[in-house]
Amino acid sequence: MKADSGQSHLRDMDEETRRHHEAVLIRLGVRHWAEFDRELVARLHEAQLSTQTRDADYSLDGIDIHCPAGVYHPSLSSSSTFMIRHLAGLSLGTPPSVLEIGVGSGAVLLAMARMYGPGRYVGVDISPLAVETAKANAARNGIDIDIRESDLFAAVEGECFDAILFNAPLYD
Repeated sequence: MKADSGQSHLRDMDEETRRHHEAVLIRLGVRHWAEFDRELVARLHEAQLSTQTRDADYSLDGIDIHCPAGVYHPSLSSSSTFMIRHLAGLSLGTPPSVLEIGVGSGAVLLAMARMYGPGRYVGVDISPLAVETAKANAARNGIDIDIRESDLFAAVEGECFDAILFNAPLYD
């Protein structure tokens, strides 16, 4: 959908979706979509990048996450939090079967497992550090997920899933 200069696409959303998006903008300190500019995005992105250089702990929707330096940190202003908020509306099989490519700390996959309950949750990452981090976070939260070291789909070839997620962190 293409918006005219300065026009918001919020008017084309249903009321519940529009209210949710407006709440996200308010949390970011933005009063209207037209104010969501490159400078704000750049400031938020720089703040997110600065967290990647140190160990940190997070709590997202009751999921406790520890992230060492070098693994994407799912802070409250990150794309992981945004993704978790929007995954609640997915229609999945019973039991659900979910693959997350680039699982990182495991935050998104763990949140899904908690949201949807027993099922098959598989996360893959090319980084051995991320794989160990996601496994440790799963154990920390007592949630059973399958984490594998893999370059994209290599470790899941031939397997089928209800949903495949890829929350690509956008680094400079």
